[in-house]
Amino acid sequence: MARPTTIDDLERRRQRLAALTYAAAGAVLVGIAASVVMLQAGAGAGPSDVHLPEAMLPVLQRNSAFEPEVHIAGGAIAALQNRLGVALLFSGLVAMGVIAWALVKRRKAAAKYAMFCLIGCNVLRPVSPPMQIAPPRAVDAASARRLIGLGPRGWPSGIDRPEVRYVLAQIAFIEGDRMRAMQFSAGLTGSALASPIEAPFRLQFLQNSAPTRSTVCYPQGCFSESARGSLQKLFFILTLAALGMGIGTFRLRLMLRRRCERIGALRDRLIERQRVFT
Repeated sequence: MARPTTIDDLERRRQRLAALTYAAAGAVLVGIAASVVMLQAGAGAGPSDVHLPEAMLPVLQRNSAFEPEVHIAGGAIAALQNRLGVALLFSGLVAMGVIAWALVKRRKAAAKYAMFCLIGCNVLRPVSPPMQIAPPRAVDAASARRLIGLGPRGWPSGIDRPEVRYVLAQIAFIEGDRMRAMQFSAGLTGSALASPIEAPFRLQFLQNSAPTRSTVCYPQGCFSESARGSLQKLFFILTLAALGMGIGTFRLRLMLRRRCERIGALRDRLIERQRVFT
């Protein structure tokens, strides 16, 4: 015959459900962060702003009037990724401090959770340019024209500097002149522009080649566009699953809590009656 369920059994189940709820909440946060990391500015349609390579930054510094118009290359998506990268870096530093404190105080539980947090921050923070403290800079097409001394219309000829050709190609692409973008970007590479991640991604569109590369990169290499899209969908599905599990365990925890409170109240009432009769 099975042992009857006691209030202590219900309390243990409620504690396990609480642990599952916290784990689900953590999984939701990790899934959201991973989904943001996997976002790709310009995916499919190509860049909508003009990335300024390293060789163009001295020109930008000499023209201080452009400073309010400079933003992170990639626009709003890249800005969101940059904020997430700074938050993950700060969280990792805090986790390292907690680990050091826990080792001194011999708090194994705190050290374990801080280690999980540190590993998660390192995994979720790739070497993608928007995630860095000093991400690549960009301006809109009109500002880029003024930066290199072009008028609102017309194109220069005989340009040999790769960084200027790269900027001109981006301007032409954004303005809809795909043929001129191909002419300016012909033969350009990321290594020639000192931009191993951002420039190769944009050159795929400027040179009218199939976009097979993304800017989501780790030290081992960059994800292909198909792999990045698949991972983004996977993280989205896992986030929804973790959210559903968290909601379910939270509701079950509330039900068990109310049941434990009712049983506890009945037990106290019985104990009080026994005292009265004795």
